[in-house]
Amino acid sequence: MKGGNGSAAPLLVPTSALPSGWTATKARDTRGYRMTVCGVDLEPSEPVDGAQQNWRRSSGGPYLEQHVRVYPDATAQRVVAALARKMPGCTTYTAKDDKGQSTFAVEKRALKGAPSGTVAWRQRVPLVVPVAASGPTATPTTRTVEVVQDVAVRRVGAAVVLVNAYAVEADPDDAVLVTALTEAG
Repeated sequence: MKGGNGSAAPLLVPTSALPSGWTATKARDTRGYRMTVCGVDLEPSEPVDGAQQNWRRSSGGPYLEQHVRVYPDATAQRVVAALARKMPGCTTYTAKDDKGQSTFAVEKRALKGAPSGTVAWRQRVPLVVPVAASGPTATPTTRTVEVVQDVAVRRVGAAVVLVNAYAVEADPDDAVLVTALTEAG
């Protein structure tokens, strides 16, 4: 995070800790992940530091990303505790951004082998993607695919560590998700 204090980077999972075949990819903008999941603001205040890392198994997935946000107070504890309270009764939430909104179907998950205190859920969202047109007079079309994400959040000291394993029209790799959760911090 530009201007951060450097405390988030040590919590990033090294690629060498992941199973064979996972490669690091360029992380998207790490300025934040301002969103509310099941009524819980995942980034309720400005962190003192943040970091992100992304990986993929192949160009078509599955994918893995990790976000770390470090706070100067008990924010991390409050965020994870609020998710633990809200997740069992949550079945959907809607996220909005400058491109519109998406509604996610949600189900609480138990990840075997995950560190104690981990809150995990599976979320599904339809995504409209372009389909290449063939032939000189063909009109481009679209189709809807389902993105399946297994998301897990845990607190490590003053940090919230969020790991998201996802795939298109397939179940994500829970083994790599648990590995990343365990290796973070």
